[in-house]
Amino acid sequence: MTESVSERDPERTAAYEAAAQVSGPLTVALRILRIPAVLYGLVPVVPLIGIAWIAVGADGWTRLILLALALAGAVFSVLFLHRVRQYWRAAEDRAELATQFTGLFDLMDVSFEILARIADLAERGGLRLMRRLRALWRVIRIPDHVNDHIESFDRARWFVPPAIGETVGMLTVNLWLSIGSWAALLILLPLRATGTV
Repeated sequence: MTESVSERDPERTAAYEAAAQVSGPLTVALRILRIPAVLYGLVPVVPLIGIAWIAVGADGWTRLILLALALAGAVFSVLFLHRVRQYWRAAEDRAELATQFTGLFDLMDVSFEILARIADLAERGGLRLMRRLRALWRVIRIPDHVNDHIESFDRARWFVPPAIGETVGMLTVNLWLSIGSWAALLILLPLRATGTV
């Protein structure tokens, strides 16, 4: 007669249940934030296209600088939207995400108190979800040996450092790229209309 997983390893079963509690709200939050994340990533695209259009009509260094800025902004926008896609992919299969969280939390030796905090943050959701997750991970020390294995957790790794910090950084850069590109376009349009650029 074979014993069940819960009879063999009650701690692992409890860890899986805690991971399922974390993965459920995260999956829901990411599904809700799909469209806003894509729209947020597309905010700088229109002014970047406008800057590229103005650059084509410009001469000399102005042309090169404007094209380089538009190209750099476009590359960042593509990278940002790719990151959004990575989070979508991570949230596609809730059970697999829970399994990976179990393995990752086992490797990290995460306490149930921390799991409860992560689940609470995920349940609150909202646009500041990634910032709150990053703030939580700042106070938790991740053992060095985890970094050697983090790539094997292709879904769960997006919710722990360093990926969560990079994502928050990308959100901030996208905000400033949006502000800067719209401001540049609003400055360049009248200059283009008067033939200055």
